[in-house]
Amino acid sequence: MNQINIPVNDAIVRIQGTTISTRTDVDGKFKIEVKQKVSAKYITAWKSGFYNGGALIYPDKPPYHIVLSPIESADNKNYEWLPSSLDKMTAKTDTGNESQSCQHCHPQLVREWEKSAHSGSAANPVFLTFFNGTDVDGNRNIDPGFKIHCQDCHMKPDGETFRFALEKVGGLNRDPRTIPSHTIFGINDKKFMENAISLKTNAVIENNILKVTVKIRNTNAGHHYPTGNPMRNMILLVETNDEKGNPLIMNKGSRVPSWGGEGLKENENYSGLPGKGFAKVLKDRPHYGFKFKQRINYKNNHPVPHWRRAIIESDNRIPANSYDLSTYEFMLPVIKNGTITVKTRLIFRRAYKSWLDSKNLNIAGMEIGQSLLRIKKDD
Repeated sequence: MNQINIPVNDAIVRIQGTTISTRTDVDGKFKIEVKQKVSAKYITAWKSGFYNGGALIYPDKPPYHIVLSPIESADNKNYEWLPSSLDKMTAKTDTGNESQSCQHCHPQLVREWEKSAHSGSAANPVFLTFFNGTDVDGNRNIDPGFKIHCQDCHMKPDGETFRFALEKVGGLNRDPRTIPSHTIFGINDKKFMENAISLKTNAVIENNILKVTVKIRNTNAGHHYPTGNPMRNMILLVETNDEKGNPLIMNKGSRVPSWGGEGLKENENYSGLPGKGFAKVLKDRPHYGFKFKQRINYKNNHPVPHWRRAIIESDNRIPANSYDLSTYEFMLPVIKNGTITVKTRLIFRRAYKSWLDSKNLNIAGMEIGQSLLRIKKDD
């Protein structure tokens, strides 16, 4: 119940730090069964609009009386928050000093800010309904809406951490599956990167021509792949060799673009090789805007960094739950028989190769997928 003894229905009651829970009925009453030994010291309760409440757990299991205090609908005047405008500030703080608002020194900026979308973002019904997948009344599963959040992938529980806090300061043993990892998995984690994408290669010989099909599927990323800033890119390499290790000549298929790196292959330069590049490529915009002069340093370059005024030259990144399919044809050697090797590789780069070289950044590409096939060429 609340502070004035009114029953609070549909509140979640839980044995602290466990998955053992129930909900209160219309009279605010609950019954919770504990069939296993727990180390928790409290039984807790919560409902939206209220602060958490709780009570100590006693061995003799008496009836528990939990009070939920409502969250204030307005700012708590006892908090020494610095208000943004004069009309929101209190006369005195707890320390006895006259409180100062942002507006006291920055009146023009505060007036501008209060007209912006940011000032009301936490209460913006457009953002909240789309983010939560609800309607304005809070009804759930109203499309469109986010079905998965960033932390669902990038903060997955590691299965090993079993406490939020140290035991000496009150930390409880919890189910490791319920504690998000704070590693924040990303481009530094090879296994995480590999798990987001799949690479499948098929190769057949028809009329003395080797036909290779490569399918790259965005299996687990909830966004385009690669994503993040447009410097990130991914390269597919299709390498074919005869029995002596000589590369086969491709007569049909795409090649890695110039931004894949121009130079020696052993230095991870792949431009012009059989394969493909995936990126959101930006291009210099010749003018700053209508009636503005052309930029003095304008060069018709691409890619260019995303902090420049630019336009999108191309974007072939792979969307979530989608795939890219590409085919390649290679002429086979004249020999009557032998073994042909087909190797495909996916390489992720944090930035374009020429940019890394210009900064003397010796950052190798991360191989996130590989496939190896051996095909016997019969007479």
